[in-house]
Amino acid sequence: MIAFLSLVINAPFSKRAEKANTPDGATGYVMARADYDGNFYWTHDSKKYEYALEDYGLSPENYEFGDEVKVYVNDAQDIIKVTEEEDSNIRNIEVGVGGIGAILVPVLLILCVYMPIAYHTFGKPWIKFYREFKNR
Repeated sequence: MIAFLSLVINAPFSKRAEKANTPDGATGYVMARADYDGNFYWTHDSKKYEYALEDYGLSPENYEFGDEVKVYVNDAQDIIKVTEEEDSNIRNIEVGVGGIGAILVPVLLILCVYMPIAYHTFGKPWIKFYREFKNR
């Protein structure tokens, strides 16, 4: 369970993939949102950054209000590259696998390890009582 939770918290696969896909000169990325006027915007340090989608090779007709684009920036918030946001990215898959694993692993351990041990040790009186009660 700890291994699956660390998968969710540390995100080793998505961090490695993100580092490989980060263009030269970029120190990180921000998720910007499209507005009604064919622009995208984000805020950083109480400043609003707003640019036209067309200036970065994206068609405003393909975006509705609130759609996200990934903007790779440097420390000064200068735009290095703008890309479309994928619907399912590796981080969502990683969180899903980690969450499901964190739930299923304890359940499977209980069913496969704890229950047989309990039936053959301290649970014998309860099983005997259940069988007698059921047969009445």
